[in-house]
Amino acid sequence: MEARLVQIKDGRRLEKTAIRTAQFVIGRDSGLDLSVAHASRVSRRHAMIGVHGDRHTLTDLGSSNGTRVNGRALRETVYLSPGDEIELADEITFVYEVGDDEEEGGGIPMVAIVVAALLIIAGGAGVAWWLTRGGPELPEEALHLAEEGVEAARDGSPKVAKQKLDAAAGLLYKHGYLDDVGRADVKHVAFERLGAGIGEKDLYSLYRIASEEQRAPPKRDEVKPTGCPLDRVPPRDLRACLSERIEMVLLDLRQDTGFPDSFVDEVGKRMRIENQFLRDSLARGEPLVPMLRRELEAAHMPPLLHYLALIESGYKSKAVSPAKAAGLWQFMPATGKHYGLQVGSGRDDRIDNVKATRAAAHYLRDLTFEFGGDDLLLSLASYNRGENGVRRALKRLDDPFSDRSYWRLVEQGLLPEETAKYVPRFIAAAVAGEAGLPDVEVLRAAGY
Repeated sequence: MEARLVQIKDGRRLEKTAIRTAQFVIGRDSGLDLSVAHASRVSRRHAMIGVHGDRHTLTDLGSSNGTRVNGRALRETVYLSPGDEIELADEITFVYEVGDDEEEGGGIPMVAIVVAALLIIAGGAGVAWWLTRGGPELPEEALHLAEEGVEAARDGSPKVAKQKLDAAAGLLYKHGYLDDVGRADVKHVAFERLGAGIGEKDLYSLYRIASEEQRAPPKRDEVKPTGCPLDRVPPRDLRACLSERIEMVLLDLRQDTGFPDSFVDEVGKRMRIENQFLRDSLARGEPLVPMLRRELEAAHMPPLLHYLALIESGYKSKAVSPAKAAGLWQFMPATGKHYGLQVGSGRDDRIDNVKATRAAAHYLRDLTFEFGGDDLLLSLASYNRGENGVRRALKRLDDPFSDRSYWRLVEQGLLPEETAKYVPRFIAAAVAGEAGLPDVEVLRAAGY
């Protein structure tokens, strides 16, 4: 496979470097396949282009300042397509090209572009996408569901539209048609590909509109809470008060307020079992909360997510786990580096409260982009389990988009016990912090 990287700057093509090895490493170190010693922000070993079958892949090697493909941050290994722009540390840019180097433009062969254009004119957008992107034709069932979703949206049925479009994207996800896509871009790329397949130019925008119209959760001021003080109600009234307070936390997280009765039991149980830990942590974290809320809001995330730091570390800045996770947010070294934290050489940004919180806010934002803002509980579960673990669990559902939810994964036993209990632990902490923490004796008398 003849392929090369062409450095570009201000629209001009500069040096060309052929990709001749199966592990083509780029960075500042001398002796690499492509050395960019003049680029001060690029890491010593920044990224690697590998070979997978008859295609190339791109992997970030834990760089300090990140890698982007076509403007999108690289979160995990992705397949490259001709014409892709690769940016290292926002400092140096390459175009990936394949094929005969005689033509200045490189990239997709001209015959493929001409045939693709003719097919688009003839209505064969799905085949055109296959030619230009190097991927297989999409399943007919997925394309049919996408067409039904578009029709439902135009008929004024946003709930049906979202269900149909989710199901179509779910088929691509479940059967490997999105395995070349970084986790932050899965949903967006799924609708790009489906849209190309059915001739719908901006299917993702249509999906987002349908999602907003069908969800419309009640606003906080439309719910009339009694404002029950959870730490002062008698045992006989505790369950009703706890249920109400769980609902209010879910609303503040911008989530649907439907939850099973068993969830109230689990939250109450966590409050009893971890009563002293919650009490000590809430007191310890009081001076940190304004900063935590500010950084989360700056990343457009619900500020109540600061209670994740409570259940991760007890709000202890220098907490270190046996697995070497550290800081308020318990970042592992690799994840911390991925989000711009310096770890090593006598410095550990994971124990810098502001830097670590900023990184955690962006990590949570990335999780939310993948799993959806309307199911933030999946993002919480993946913070504990890892997004790949949650992705594998979703693939075991019959319909991993329209049927997916934290509740369904727990119901079907698809999450480990620790992860299944992580969400009620978080809700217990948030409820205690927002509405008060009952004494152990009261919780026990109430049946928890």
